[in-house]
Amino acid sequence: MSELTPQSSSKGEQPEEQKKARRKENWMVTLMRYSEIGFVIPMSVVVGYFLGLVADHLLHTHWLYLVGIVFGAVAGFDSMIRQAVEWGK
Repeated sequence: MSELTPQSSSKGEQPEEQKKARRKENWMVTLMRYSEIGFVIPMSVVVGYFLGLVADHLLHTHWLYLVGIVFGAVAGFDSMIRQAVEWGK
């Protein structure tokens, strides 16, 4: 019968109590999580832009930097969505 009861952690907390404890994080941790989103998206765009410029220089074109910007924006938003899903668990 004990196999059917939820397992508790070493501190004796139940899963609901663990979720509540996770929600009451330090304010600095919460601030860093949200600032990470504000940092990842612009940096992804900047990296995409510079990679596009390098591709433009190597291939003697003048439009690949736009592809790099779009690719960087998509990569940044993908990262943001993955983080939001992970935090929601």
